Amino acid sequence: MDKIPQNSWTKVEVALNAIPATFEEPDLTAGVLFESLAGYTRLVHVLSRKESPLFAQLWGHDGSKCETEVRRLIDSLPKEEVLSRDVLTEIGQRFWGVRSAFESTRFWVEGLTLDASSFDVSKYLIDGKFHLNRKFPNRTFSGCIDFSLEPDLIVKAHTGTIGNLIDNMVRNAWTHGGAQSIWITTARLDGHALVSVSDNGTGVPQNLQDRVLSDDRFTTRASGTGGLGLSDVSQRLASFGASLEYHDRVGGGSTFQMNVPLEG
Repeated sequence: MDKIPQNSWTKVEVALNAIPATFEEPDLTAGVLFESLAGYTRLVHVLSRKESPLFAQLWGHDGSKCETEVRRLIDSLPKEEVLSRDVLTEIGQRFWGVRSAFESTRFWVEGLTLDASSFDVSKYLIDGKFHLNRKFPNRTFSGCIDFSLEPDLIVKAHTGTIGNLIDNMVRNAWTHGGAQSIWITTARLDGHALVSVSDNGTGVPQNLQDRVLSDDRFTTRASGTGGLGLSDVSQRLASFGASLEYHDRVGGGSTFQMNVPLEG
């Protein structure tokens, strides 16, 4: 399995993390957004062409398709026209496919032994509030995200896996589940930090619940395209001793819960 230099991953992540702020710029045009996305995708192409044949092979399966959809959508818009909320929502949804594909590709290239670090998971989520709030919700999500976080939950885990899963659960809840309220909570139980994302959306039908964590192609979208990739995520969590569960939320909706061992 080929290795990619850490500084290459870092360059892509810096470009990736700059994109959400672009979505919050006033009077955002298609031309400005395209340039912001292009910087990120150029770096991904460098990884594919010059540094990692394996990355190119894996990225080509899902990432290139997602990226092409985003580019086609933006290219179809007048470059100087200010983007409406509806258009931003659609671009944001499709861009999320690009980001998820990159994270999944990186995971498989680097192998299942992702570098774990010790951190306070609640503090990480508090610090990440700006990350969620800046991502797209001010323009694309009319509901609310509430946090209830127990302090001093020190875990040894891979922050990117936890953060990306929470981001994806939030996005899926309001994009495809019709949720208007989302709750992110942490708690301590039996030597584990319980990290939960709940919503008041449509939930998962009873007859499909056995697939939600085992089938990466599982989706509740009417088009039948895409997928949550939770089997992949479960393997990532297992690499540092964590697990993922799905529960119906009392009152309607869904709850996804990560069980992450506390350090010590």
